[in-house]
Amino acid sequence: MGNLPKERITPDKVFSSTGIDLCGPFLIKNKYQRKGPEIKVYVCIFICLVTKAIHLEIISDLTSQSLIATLKRFISRRGKCHKIFSDNGSNMVGANRALRDLNKLVRDRNESLYAFFAEENIEWSFIPPRSPNWGGLWEANIKAFKYHFKRVAGNSKFSYEELLTLTTQIEAILNSRPLTPLSADVDDLEVLTPAHFLIGRPITAIVEPSLIDFETNCLNVWQRITKSVQTIWKRWSLSYLNGLQQRKKWVVNNENLKIGDMVLIREENLPPCKWLMGRVIALYPGQDNKKSELSDGSSIYKPEKTTTPLRVVFDASAKTSTGQSLNSILLNGGSIQDDLFSLVTRFRTHKYAFSADIQKMYRQILVEPSQRYLQRIVWKETNNSPIKIYELNTVTYGTVSAPFLAMRVLKALADAEHQDFPEAARIVSRDMYMDDILSGATSLTSAKSLQADLSKLLRRGGFELHKWVSNHPALLNDISTSEYSFEGTQSNTVKALRMLWKPQPDQLTFKVSVKKKDSLTKREVLSQIARLYDPLGIIGPVIAKAKIFMQSLWLQKLDWNDNLPTKVLQVWNDFLVKLPGVNEINVPRYILSEDVTKIELHGFSDASERAYGAVIYIRCVTHSGLIQTKLVCSKSRVSPLKPITVPRLELSAALLLARLMHKIVPVLDLPLDKICLWTDSTIVLAWLNMQPHMLKTFVSNRVAKIQSLCSNSQWRHVSSKCNPADVLSRGADAKDLRDNDLWWQGPEFLLRDITDPEEYPCPKDKTFEQELKRNVTVSCAVTNDSDFFDKLLNLTNNYSKLIRILSFCCRFIKNCLHKNVETGFLTAAELDNAEQLLIKQVQSTTFVKEITALQDGKSVPVSSKLKSLDPFLDSNSILRVGGRLKNANLDYDAKHQIILPNGHKITKLIFEFYHKRYLHVGAQGLLHQVRLRYWPLNGKSTARMIVHNCVICYKNKPVIADQIMGNLPKERVTPISAFTNCGIDFCGPFLIKFKNQRKGIYSKIYVAIFICLSTKAIHLETVSDLSSEAFIASLKRFITRRGKMAMIITDNATNFKGAKSELNRLFNLIRKPDECLANYLSSERINWKLIPPRSPNFGGLWEAGVKSFKYHLKRTIGLYKVTLEEFNTIIIQIEGILNSRPLSPLSSDINEYEVLTPAHFLIGRPITAIPEPEIINISDNKLSRWQQLTKFTQIIWKRWQREYLNHLQ
Repeated sequence: MGNLPKERITPDKVFSSTGIDLCGPFLIKNKYQRKGPEIKVYVCIFICLVTKAIHLEIISDLTSQSLIATLKRFISRRGKCHKIFSDNGSNMVGANRALRDLNKLVRDRNESLYAFFAEENIEWSFIPPRSPNWGGLWEANIKAFKYHFKRVAGNSKFSYEELLTLTTQIEAILNSRPLTPLSADVDDLEVLTPAHFLIGRPITAIVEPSLIDFETNCLNVWQRITKSVQTIWKRWSLSYLNGLQQRKKWVVNNENLKIGDMVLIREENLPPCKWLMGRVIALYPGQDNKKSELSDGSSIYKPEKTTTPLRVVFDASAKTSTGQSLNSILLNGGSIQDDLFSLVTRFRTHKYAFSADIQKMYRQILVEPSQRYLQRIVWKETNNSPIKIYELNTVTYGTVSAPFLAMRVLKALADAEHQDFPEAARIVSRDMYMDDILSGATSLTSAKSLQADLSKLLRRGGFELHKWVSNHPALLNDISTSEYSFEGTQSNTVKALRMLWKPQPDQLTFKVSVKKKDSLTKREVLSQIARLYDPLGIIGPVIAKAKIFMQSLWLQKLDWNDNLPTKVLQVWNDFLVKLPGVNEINVPRYILSEDVTKIELHGFSDASERAYGAVIYIRCVTHSGLIQTKLVCSKSRVSPLKPITVPRLELSAALLLARLMHKIVPVLDLPLDKICLWTDSTIVLAWLNMQPHMLKTFVSNRVAKIQSLCSNSQWRHVSSKCNPADVLSRGADAKDLRDNDLWWQGPEFLLRDITDPEEYPCPKDKTFEQELKRNVTVSCAVTNDSDFFDKLLNLTNNYSKLIRILSFCCRFIKNCLHKNVETGFLTAAELDNAEQLLIKQVQSTTFVKEITALQDGKSVPVSSKLKSLDPFLDSNSILRVGGRLKNANLDYDAKHQIILPNGHKITKLIFEFYHKRYLHVGAQGLLHQVRLRYWPLNGKSTARMIVHNCVICYKNKPVIADQIMGNLPKERVTPISAFTNCGIDFCGPFLIKFKNQRKGIYSKIYVAIFICLSTKAIHLETVSDLSSEAFIASLKRFITRRGKMAMIITDNATNFKGAKSELNRLFNLIRKPDECLANYLSSERINWKLIPPRSPNFGGLWEAGVKSFKYHLKRTIGLYKVTLEEFNTIIIQIEGILNSRPLSPLSSDINEYEVLTPAHFLIGRPITAIPEPEIINISDNKLSRWQQLTKFTQIIWKRWQREYLNHLQ
């Protein structure tokens, strides 16, 4: 095992470093639903890397908004985390659609998720791709969660509230696991668990009778949940505790299968609970002597093959039970041989040419013995014969790596035998395409020698050459394996890499057979075009015309299986009638001449509105002065569907020609005397003689590429009537092409001496001028004038918007001054720099004397208001508070706050920003939040002024009545753990809708409020109805997260009476079978106390909590209907708000930087709310559903603490 990361072994606060992952989906139903569609939900798992504490949340979908809402609920209950770790997502690719959505959510964070982490300063770290072992901590807990959940839930469908209850109890189970091995000491009755770090004591579940042996149909829905949880606890104790002293996973080998074992037969499309069972009757061990994969076979029948018309193919693409095939996990190795174009082109340069084939090449190459078990097949001689298992020992046709392995072996053989057969080794490395050799020589003697060396070289590797074919009979006389004879075979053709070759006349030819049909589809047209095999482009005009027709079908927006219209079909049939004319085309294979003294290459390009292309000719001059030109190759492309100008098409044709010439020169490997490139466009020639930076982007990129491929001196002008590429760009029928001398021989001036090109003046065409860049001078002025900042402050009253405007201004200036241009979302560093720049400018105009004195090394004047703050200038020349907290373990901003001037607009904007950010917090709470980063002079007055001038706060200001207060009960004033003495009340009903519901009946839900009598901490839970069973379920969820309480005080409502009777019945049932256990439970028994009937004043604490909750909720949601998950998100955030209220008034002392809140008793630190952009003033119809929830929460924050802080004394 490797070393643990520092986040795992460094003591830190709970959930400060958190791992996050998702599992699912799980199907839930709506309340009271019997039939209809089910809804997918997921479970989000948060795990503390230090304490292994677990927090589970239900998430409705895999969107960034849902993930942010889940993080809000988590932070509102567990506090803000500083670092989040998660998978990289790439290891999830291909698993299923849900995981692909999660991969996209995690890897491609959109602006809202990016801004959330940037503003909150939460660092999101990814584990390396394809390394799930790095996230073993959360993967193990997902396994633990799913292991228990799936085995107890089975195929049962729960409602949202039922699933929430079950997952919350599973969370308590996982948080109750011991962190240290159990001790042998009989007096050691307790172990350290993650719950100790969460609530400071163990989580004690409610004692209930065992329901495991009861039938499910005899239980109500809440008893079924209880039975499921009891089953989980039983499996947990059996599966985990007994093996805690030693992890057997790393030291014990899994037992191998044996004949007679019962196994599950995996089905990819079925859940595990529905897999069939089977019994092992035979074993076929693999390389690891454990298991093996088998493949079935298929066959390919080709009657035209003379040697092997029927081939058995190993189907390595057949998927196994895992959903993968052998080919899907094999590497193909890539292509290490030249392409067909290069081989056939080079084949035309040999005067004496030959071809041959390696006999059964794949069967001569052995596979590594350790890999052969992957090539197992099943075989039966007859229908009644037993099944036999065979291993294929050689490279097998059908595997994706077979071509690479074969070519790699041939190249290795050529390298090994290079010293004995240097020329043959070069031919094997260069002129072989799989098992075919296509080569030759310039003389008959060297050709014979090369044949012999090739046979000897390959024979040393166990390969035999056969099917010899040559253009000269002398090369076949001494070879017994030749299948070609020169006697009476004038019209016989053979295939050379699928090209038809007539060896005796030494010509390349074509063979096309077509059948006319009364109806054709676009798919059939494409199939007929694909049969025109011409890698060199010899019949390029014919293929170009077919491509143009195919493009016309796309313009008509025909589907693949749609029949062609009658007129279109007639055009295609006319083309097919003339297509057999290509069978009469015979092209010389050999492109050179005898006694050549000079070899030149000439390329031509042209374009039309329908297509553009390039063609290359070779020009040979002999000793006698005879000049011959022959077609070498061509390439064409159809014009793009988006209309562009003809000069741009001509430039695209020139680029195509440059690339084709750049490819063919090294392929021919001939001593070339000259290379000329011709075009009939003077505009293109003018562009090629210019610098690319003077042209617009489209033309500039192509001109730069052409200039890098060839020199400008090679380009010349040709008239359109002498340009053979004109035939290619317009297309031609087969019969017309056969008699076109311009295409086969090139222009006539190539047969004469070619003079130097004339100088063409720069054209004055409008198209040419439109492609020229205009000279534009851009200047950027940077100013430090304070008027700029004064105008900037007057632009908006939104502080967040002001900082973002200044950040973009700073980025623009930086991009103008540096080459590295920054784009995309604003980063947290850019926002901080802009904020510091603005505050620095404000301080320089309001604290001139103080800053000047500090810069001179003096102390501030005695008469200055800053004297008591002991101010200093930081590294960025920002004025900060000195104070006496230099050695405190706090953030730098909390120890040394930025000083803000009294009455300045920037101070007012910051107060207003924090007032809205924390949902209209009261004056004291507002000042507390501001002082965490800034120290405003006369801050109390400013905070009261901001709250007093807030119109929304004024409209909703409650009327508080003065009453004579009585003595507080002892539960209120006795120090004790949080929620040990707890008050409970209900509020509601609230109407919610189902997910994706537009119309129909809304459902009622209620909110149960749990309030600690000593710390005033609040916990909120949703309850589906006012029944005892529903209340017990909410009580279970509360206890599993907050721990068991000693006393509950409630109203005298009937639902509480029933719950108390139910718990008493449970205690009585357990007391009878085991006296010792009953005595222990009696000492830990929850004391339930009811206040007097019709006396709500006795429960003033929770009534005030109900009032605070409803006060904020009703004024924000109003009549708006939300789903259960959205409602749960809102109430948990309200819970975080109420738990952030100070328990003591704020002081003016600069050294008192923090206040005591109920959150300190829950998680040991404050709950930091999530900063979000201000969207209160945006209409609801412009916001997404999650943005509407954010708006509701922002309105809640406007009013929290109002009725509490102002009357705290």
